[in-house]
This record gives sequence, C-alpha cells and structure tokens, in this order.
Amino acid sequence: MKKNIYNPNLVKSDFQSRVSEDVDVVVGGDFDNRVVILHDEVGQQIHGVRKSIQETDFYKLFGDVCQIRSPGDMQSAAVIGDEIVEKLRTPRFTLVQLAKPENFPYPRFSLALGGLAAAIRKNFKGQANLIDMQMGATTEEVIEQIVKDKSHIVGLSATFGQYDLLHDLLKALQQHNMVILVGGSLAALNSSQILNEFPNVIVSLAAGEQTVVDIGDFWRGDLMDLKDVHSIAYNREGHVCHTNKKLGYDKFYVPELDLLDEVLSRSGVMMLETSRGCSFACSFCPRKHKGKWICADSSNIDAVMTGYSEFLHDDEQIVRKVFMVDEEFIGYEDEVNTDQRLNDIAKIMDANGFKFETSSRIDQVYDPKKNEEWHLKRIALWKKLCESGLNRVLFGVESGVSSVLQRFNKRISPEQQVIALRILTALGVPIRVTYITFDPLMDFDELKATYEFLGRRDVFLKKKSNFSSAEILALAANPEEADYKNEPVYGEVSYQLVSLECLDGAPYSNAVSTLGLVKGRILNMGRLESAYIDVRIGKMSKFSQLWIDRLFAFDYALKSFEKVYQDSVSEKIRSNRKLLKSYSYGLLGSMIELVDTGKTVDSITWNGNIEVLDSCLEELLDCHFSAVLNEMRPLLDEMCSLLSSNDSVVLCEVFDRMGKAPWKLINNR
Repeated sequence: MKKNIYNPNLVKSDFQSRVSEDVDVVVGGDFDNRVVILHDEVGQQIHGVRKSIQETDFYKLFGDVCQIRSPGDMQSAAVIGDEIVEKLRTPRFTLVQLAKPENFPYPRFSLALGGLAAAIRKNFKGQANLIDMQMGATTEEVIEQIVKDKSHIVGLSATFGQYDLLHDLLKALQQHNMVILVGGSLAALNSSQILNEFPNVIVSLAAGEQTVVDIGDFWRGDLMDLKDVHSIAYNREGHVCHTNKKLGYDKFYVPELDLLDEVLSRSGVMMLETSRGCSFACSFCPRKHKGKWICADSSNIDAVMTGYSEFLHDDEQIVRKVFMVDEEFIGYEDEVNTDQRLNDIAKIMDANGFKFETSSRIDQVYDPKKNEEWHLKRIALWKKLCESGLNRVLFGVESGVSSVLQRFNKRISPEQQVIALRILTALGVPIRVTYITFDPLMDFDELKATYEFLGRRDVFLKKKSNFSSAEILALAANPEEADYKNEPVYGEVSYQLVSLECLDGAPYSNAVSTLGLVKGRILNMGRLESAYIDVRIGKMSKFSQLWIDRLFAFDYALKSFEKVYQDSVSEKIRSNRKLLKSYSYGLLGSMIELVDTGKTVDSITWNGNIEVLDSCLEELLDCHFSAVLNEMRPLLDEMCSLLSSNDSVVLCEVFDRMGKAPWKLINNR
C-alpha cells in the first residue's frame, strides 16, 4: 500500500476492496492531505490516509461545517453534507500530457500534470485523472479514456513539436460536450490560431495551477464568466479575448505522484521545480507567458523530495537523481536570501540522498561588474553545491562571438563566458552548455568565428581540488597551458548545429519580420519560418536540422541514460555521446569549407552555384553519417552490456531505426 497512497485511484480501489459494493468511496485532497469518505444508507466515515483528520486540508476547509466525531484520529464516524462530497466528486478533470515516444523514447516525470492535479485536489475542486502519452497512449486511446470517464473538463498540455497531436485531439474532442483547456508554451504561442479554428477551446497563457482551479469554479457556476478566470485566452463572438487577471507566480504546488511509478519503471527521470521564470530578456525569447523569476518555498521542495524518497524507499535499483527544470536556479534575491535558500536546498538534497541537475546563467559565476568579495562568495557557493549533490549544470552560452551575443541581447561577452567556464571546470563543476550555431541575421564571418570558438581547447581547466577560491579566480583570468584539459568546447554542447527559432513576439523575430525574411509559420514549433540574409547559411541550417533530427531519438535515449544510471555508467555513455558531437562539429567544418572554397563533393562542384549547393550538402551528410554509424556500432554493444535488458533492446531498436531512416524533418508541420 505504500506506493498506492500516492495515487488516488489506487487508494479508492484499496478501500473499495475492503467494504461492500453498496458503499460509495470518494477520495479527495492531495497526497499529503488525502482523505477518504465512505458512505451508504447507514452513515458516513472519514479516513485520513497519511495523517489524522484534523491535520488535513479537508478539516481546515470544512471542519466547521461537518460533524466529525473523532477528528484527532485517522478515521472517524462523520456527517458530511452532500454539497461538500460533491465538491470532492465533481467536476471530473482529465489532464493529458502530449508526447511523441518515437522521438523521445524515455519519459520525464510530468511536473505540469502533477502540479495541475495538486491544485485541483488540494483545493477540493473535483477529481483529476492523469494520462501521460509518454507511456505510449495513442490519440485514439486518449479520446476513448476521456469519453469513458465522462470527463467534464479536459486539460491538454502541449510543448514544441506536438501541434499535430494537439490538433487531432481538439478535432475529435470538439464533438463532445466538455470544457477543453489547452496549455503549455506551444499553446500560448499559437493561441490565436487555436482559437480561430476551435472557438470553444480555452487557452492557458501562463502557469496553469490557478487557471484550472478557476475553470473548476466556472464549470460549477461559482465564477459566472470566463473573464474572471486567471490568465486565459478565449474566443467570444469571433474575437480573441485575454483575461485582465494576470497570474502571480508565487504559488507552487507539491506535484502529485500518480505517474511516478510508471515513469521510473520505464527508466524515466524524476523532475523538480525550485523556481520559475527569468529576470533577463534574451532577444529570441518571448517573455509574455513566462513571467519574472520567483522561487518556491523550501518547504515545498522538502515535501517533493520527501515524497520522492518515500516513494523509492530502499529500492536500490533506481538511482537517486533528480533533474530541475528551472530556467535559472541561483536566482536574483539579495545575497543573504540567495545563500539561505540554496543552503536549504542543499540540505534537503543531502538529507534525502539525491544528486541533482539544474540550469543557471554565466553571470551567476563571473560578472565583471561585481567586486572580488562577491566572486569569492559565489565560488564558495558552487563548491558547497557540488559537495551537496550537484551532478551537472546547464549554462546558456548561446554564442562565443561578440556581435552575435549583442544581437541576442545576452548582456555577456565571450571573455566573460570563458572566465566563468574556467572557474566552473577548475572547481570540478560538471557542466553542459547550449549553443546556437545558426541565426537568420548571421554573416559568414560570424559563422566561421562560431566554428573557431566551438573548437577552442583553452576554455576548460583541469580540476584544482586544493586551490582556494582566490586562487581559482586568479587562475581563471590567467591560466598556464598546463592547466587546460585540452578538450574542445563543443564536447560539452548538449545539442550541436542548432538554429535559432524565431518565436512569435520575440524582439529578434520582430527584427527578422521587419527585414521581410518571414516566410510563414510553423505551428508545430510555435515559431515563424524565416529565410536567412545569407542564403548559404540558410542552406547549412536546413541540412544541419536534418542531421539533428535523424540522430535525435538515439542521442536523446543516451542522454536519458546519463540521468538515471550510476555515475560509472553515465560517464561511459557521456563519453560515447561525445563521438556524436565530434562528427557534428566535423560536419560543420566540412560545410564551411565547402561554401568558403567551392570544394568538389563526390564529383559535384558547387562553385558558388546555389542550385547545386543542396546536392553537395546532402553528400556531406551521407558521408559523415556513414562514418559515425560505423564507429558507433562497436560502442553500442559495449553500452548495451551496461544497461538493463529492456533499455539495451530499446537502444538497439532506436539505433537500427536511425540507420534506416531517410533525411527528413520531424517537426516540419
């Protein structure tokens, strides 16, 4: 029963199995405050699942209007009004996480569904059933389940690359009498298009917890108009309306764990959110649906990690690693509060025996506007986090070229980035970086400078365990040649050869539109389709995306294994992933050489003839892909020997599928 308490459907089944069929069983509350009400013709009982009745949210909300004989006990005879029971019972929500397992073969625990379910249950706004398409459910099966459950409200969570799934579900669901709410970044960016085609749908424009609570009240009639619902867009008489209420980002719910067992059984990843939003405004990022940076209270984080720890109990087969989805982990509170919050998080992770991955910004490591005291304290903080389970940190480097960084409004310089990365590597902080190789406004000199930066071997330093913070800071500014790891920057780039996505509403996208470069809209990615100022770079971007998409599922599987296996296995897989990175970098160099010199490829000479460039680039892709397949095959056998039998089978299937696939885009709708 231990794991069952996290899933209200299993709690209900367990209680129903212990009473007669004519006893009605109603479950309410989130996992830490779950209550079960039993009632038949004789009377009612209420049970606390994890704590005494009077300690639950149910008692705090309804205790004064119910008659509970022994509220200090875990169970008691009670008289609970029909209206209150109905608030636990209806409306019936079905919340669906969209996914394409063929592209993302290993699941991530859905914080979106967990948070929305927690908001519904904690506020006693009805029942929430969760469906995660990462587990393999088809659109037909999702629709069948929604109809079978007689859902009153359906919530669909969609992210980039899933518009085709969203469209198919909306088309089928509009035939049924139910409230349909769609959310996620993709829905927010495509809200007008969705509402024009499906006028009865409601689009959530921000974090959705308060929105689903309001939608529940709207369904019940406690809110009389959609204009009273937080942060939505809706169609009224052919006009798209936005609510004036803007959602505050200070409300974090402890996510419900219904889906965790199945996620972990499929080698999935545990997720955590300790903050939301970002205080910066990169030119390529539309901030409207993101909000400013705000952090969760440490008690929320403690509750999530305690839940994870209890859920795993003493299961030694599952590695205790958690992946934080924060845009910016360190944050922008004053120094005292920052130190206190991060120390609290470190203690929570340490107490529960978890390692964690997260994301941060370069200026949280090195900022030339700050004084030496700030830098020494910040270096000490990174040391402390590593000692407390920090397993890897993602930094948005995005470019090593000054003019590109200025165009992206990153507010950092290449020199600042190099010093920050040297500090981190000298400290032994495991890092990953994101890097945008192509952007529509790029010139060829910038592309060549990008290639040179990615190949630099004087950025990462050897770990200096015995150095003081002051010595680390000094070393980062003036290292000796012997201090370098002699490893290229591209080796730590998560996904290489990526192109900037012109998201609707971003300042960068507006600049592209002003120049007349917008060719259309790609709904599946919530972005504008843009031409490139330099047509040659546009062609290289297109063929690089074909390369990424063909390798994506295989690389994503390897990346997933890095997160869920022991460090020794993770390091081996990470090392083999670097082979893919090396070939990607080599492909970039070959493309630049081809375009810059008019080289001949397989008897085809491009000589500046743009009509011939496609054929030359495709020949380059074929050549590099054949080489990487041949070199990866023996490594595949070695990796499979380290994985579970199921994971090794999946990895081989994905590798085989990759080898047979044509060159095609996976998100071109």
